Amino acid sequence: MAAACAKFMAHTLRLLKFVDCTGLLPGNGWKKAAPAASVKALQALPEGTVVIFGPALSRSLERSGKSYARGGHGHAGHIGILVHKDKEVLVVADGLTDRTGQKYTAEFCLQSYQWAIGFVPSTEPLQLTSKDLPSQSL
Repeated sequence: MAAACAKFMAHTLRLLKFVDCTGLLPGNGWKKAAPAASVKALQALPEGTVVIFGPALSRSLERSGKSYARGGHGHAGHIGILVHKDKEVLVVADGLTDRTGQKYTAEFCLQSYQWAIGFVPSTEPLQLTSKDLPSQSL
């Protein structure tokens, strides 16, 4: 399923003139350690890369007795732009931190989501202003 999603998104974003696409980068989804190779691969991508994450298993499934069932309050995925700031690689969508103050680092996002795919744009290098980098989620 994840590979099919990745293939569809890669095709769509290439149509929109994105020139490069990572393979499927395994994450965790349960807020536990993500594979180090995935974290390094995501951190190595250039600023301005569009990253799509999906799904946050810890928020998409609910515990039903001793097993998990679909439900929960749901969180299918996340999309953001990679930004290199103060020696960290952050994923910016609606802010640089969540409402608890946790920074959206590449590693944190991979811990929170089951997989990620990065798309490198073919446009000019990303030029961000302070308006593009709100300190907290909107």
